[in-house]
Amino acid sequence: MAHILSLIVRDGFDQHQSSIKYILKVVKYIRNSTQRIQRFKECSKELNVESKKFLCNDTPTRWISTYELLKIAVELKKVFGMFEVKDPTYVQDVLTPTKEYFNICRAMVGFLEKFKVKTGIVSTSTKPMTYRFFWRNM
Repeated sequence: MAHILSLIVRDGFDQHQSSIKYILKVVKYIRNSTQRIQRFKECSKELNVESKKFLCNDTPTRWISTYELLKIAVELKKVFGMFEVKDPTYVQDVLTPTKEYFNICRAMVGFLEKFKVKTGIVSTSTKPMTYRFFWRNM
């Protein structure tokens, strides 16, 4: 069942591939330099953006890592705009994600949240799931 959920999520990713890849590209650009990471954190402090999480890496084989990355990126949306101003090479290498990209990613986060919960339920190894399916049918 977890595999079927994963296939559904992958199909959802394919529908919005360009927006997701753009956000992933921007995050990768920031994470590839300790100076950029520090500058991004400074921008976050200046804007008083409260987030205990920071931009994480994406693991292409694990859709939940992409979900986490998109969720954090949406939370830090304002910081990307300020980072563009503070980082001189940012505009040349990568353009700031547009409002449309963030809106698509916000919608994807809402979509993925439901699948994350269900995947967590069916993937739990300490609690058998059989009773949830067969008990109702008896």
